[in-house]
Amino acid sequence: MSQQSQIIATPLSSPTSQSWGGVQPQNSNIPAHNMQEELDSSYVEVDLPSRYKFYDFKHLYIRPFKQKHLRKLIQGQANKNARYMAEVINSCIACEKGYKDLVFRLCREDFTYLQYWERIHSFPNIQYTQMVECTNPEHIKMVEDGKLPASSLAFPQAITKTTLDVTYLEDDAQYSFDDYIPEELKDKFPQVSMHVPYMEDYLQLLELAEKEVGDNDDEGLAWFMTGVPASMLTIVDANGKTLSLKERFDIVDELSPEAVMLLQEVKNEVPEFGVTQTIKAKCPRCGAVTTTQLVLNAHSFLPQHNLKRSA
Repeated sequence: MSQQSQIIATPLSSPTSQSWGGVQPQNSNIPAHNMQEELDSSYVEVDLPSRYKFYDFKHLYIRPFKQKHLRKLIQGQANKNARYMAEVINSCIACEKGYKDLVFRLCREDFTYLQYWERIHSFPNIQYTQMVECTNPEHIKMVEDGKLPASSLAFPQAITKTTLDVTYLEDDAQYSFDDYIPEELKDKFPQVSMHVPYMEDYLQLLELAEKEVGDNDDEGLAWFMTGVPASMLTIVDANGKTLSLKERFDIVDELSPEAVMLLQEVKNEVPEFGVTQTIKAKCPRCGAVTTTQLVLNAHSFLPQHNLKRSA
């Protein structure tokens, strides 16, 4: 069984060298730096929900945000750019390998864990607001009938509780993705492998979707979801070239529906893990109580006066 606990941190310990045991993320050719020279007493070691099963490093250290990081978050919120949030987290973490692009090598679940860590440790006394959507069928019916405006379904809820549940992968679990690679891909390319999506994969996919469909949120979401299988692939062609996300996306587009279904089944290989936090919010219009899972973004770290400036 997976284990659940609150977010914890342990004192900084001496890192040890580890050998690579996973798939190299895309665009990870940024040179390493000497971690020992940069770590100080503000860093603590954290136990990631993934148990480091998808990485070639086994220790990650993080420090709280400074004011300069808030400035970057404000810029990211103003530009609606998800990469800003990743870059801010990246500037506050380190591992024994000394990677400068460490955050982009993390899976989404571990990245979210680090966001919550920063929210708790950097802003313990700052209240923030989550927009909640009422799920009361009667309220929804009144909106559909034109008796209430659609805007009445959404309302802000102040968040004060920071106790979180973290589900970890099992220590002795092993995961293999080879069986989810379609034979038609193996036959066409000399090297094909699959991995859990890393943050760089997600960010590239978001940026590619925005480039392809612009501001159409509905179409962009559909485009993003159908592109996830491509983001999990690493393909090397006959010339030794590692294909870009766009090239992989186009290749997946030409696969049979059955082959794509096989690619999508890989999500069943790894059980759900990571951070979850839900709140109960009472709708001010109808009084119904809605349970909502929180989602962290730049809003979660910015005081209200900064949010108004970046709106």
